[in-house]
Amino acid sequence: MMRPDNPLIVQSDRSLMLHTVIAQYDASGKPAKDEAGRPLTVEHPRFAEARDQLALFAELEKSPDYLHTYRITPVSVWNAAALGVTPDRIEEILEDFSCVPVPRNVLAEVRGWMERYGTTPTAHDMFLDTKRWKGRLLTHDEMVDSVKRDIDHAARLGCTVIRVLVITPPEVVEA
Repeated sequence: MMRPDNPLIVQSDRSLMLHTVIAQYDASGKPAKDEAGRPLTVEHPRFAEARDQLALFAELEKSPDYLHTYRITPVSVWNAAALGVTPDRIEEILEDFSCVPVPRNVLAEVRGWMERYGTTPTAHDMFLDTKRWKGRLLTHDEMVDSVKRDIDHAARLGCTVIRVLVITPPEVVEA
């Protein structure tokens, strides 16, 4: 939810400015200063969380002390989609951390890119690492569990096809 004390500004050119710090105030409500008269600051309470969320779909361009600059690009959106990030999730993140209204053209461009690039997952590559443990091969039950985990993962991503990248015994696939 947009709040004036949030750390993010989203601009219409898809650049994002993330405040890393906030000012400290003295007992009278004035900005506190050090001995040299410089303002005292502390890390913005939502900076780390916002930074981690922006990393899902935006590229860090500059990171000076007080203001980090990110940019949403077609490649960053494509990478986000490959990780399963949806346009709705990107909008939710921007709205949650923004201190000003998010320009609608930014959200429209993100949605357009995701639609154009066909970012709906369709296939999952399964790799059965039978030599996962040093000195022994996986047991039949361990192979079956591994395949089941891959099938569950593919289903969560919305994939309709699973490609087996190594020779997997048919009895393991059938189990």
